[in-house]
Amino acid sequence: MTNNFNPIHTVCQDAIGLARIGWSILPLKPRAKEPLISWRQLQHRKLEEREIVELFERHADANLGVVTGSVSRLLVLDADSPSVVAKLGVSETPIAETARGRHYYFQLPNVRIRSVAGIADGLDVRAEGGYVVAPPSVHPSGARYQWLIPPRGLDPFGADPAAPPAWLWELIRTRRARSRPVREIISGVPEGERNISAAAVAGKLLGCLPVEDWIVAWEALRGWNALNKPPLDERQLRYTFDCIARREFEKRARVKNEHQKLLEKLVQFLKNNHSQREIAKAIGINQSTVSRLYHSLITSKRITFESKISNGS
Repeated sequence: MTNNFNPIHTVCQDAIGLARIGWSILPLKPRAKEPLISWRQLQHRKLEEREIVELFERHADANLGVVTGSVSRLLVLDADSPSVVAKLGVSETPIAETARGRHYYFQLPNVRIRSVAGIADGLDVRAEGGYVVAPPSVHPSGARYQWLIPPRGLDPFGADPAAPPAWLWELIRTRRARSRPVREIISGVPEGERNISAAAVAGKLLGCLPVEDWIVAWEALRGWNALNKPPLDERQLRYTFDCIARREFEKRARVKNEHQKLLEKLVQFLKNNHSQREIAKAIGINQSTVSRLYHSLITSKRITFESKISNGS
């Protein structure tokens, strides 16, 4: 029986079909995941059909990519373990089979979400600043990407992108709260981000104050909590603060202990008249650090000005 399947025609036609439902198309190198063209602009504007046809006619064996994020209103879950996703549950949504797992195409919520690798074991999220390889592209291994549930723009019996499931949205919100700089949360955060944000603010405050002034950090954290909508229960806030304070205290004690051991090693080397270079190599630090520690020892009178340390090579 004659095989009339034409993968070149299919890629171009699928690219046009996906563009018509609002997805930003990105041509990729043949049997590869790397972009064929500069794609920075495609995070903000979509290729016109004329451009898509010209590109795929010029590069007939190109793979097909879809830019995720706000330009396509897409969030894609890249799962190496589809069985895990199946157990957690997911609504009917476009799903593609990849060489190692599956891509789940969801509607992007009305918040800015960056692409995140390793949001959970075997799970990556592609959103702002990302893209995915789409069917019918060919993986470097030779395996072909296939739609298990195609988008409705390619198949009238397909599915429209669904909202992300609650468990995925919770993973995203948790990661966003952890990765956001303090300057973005200092004006307060909504429910669901308060615990993690409180830990971040507490860590910032405690990290730049001496232990005797940590009461100031607590009052500042209480003031920040009042800006949250709604504020976190003060008992929970205090528990978070105490956990971070204990961790900060232990870290300082550990650093102090390591510094003390380093000084003791330095003193021993000085007694044996080793050069700075020899000491740096033996201890595993650079010469400027050796010099700084040496002057620290002099200041603390652990060694006298008569003690000599050579700058010898």
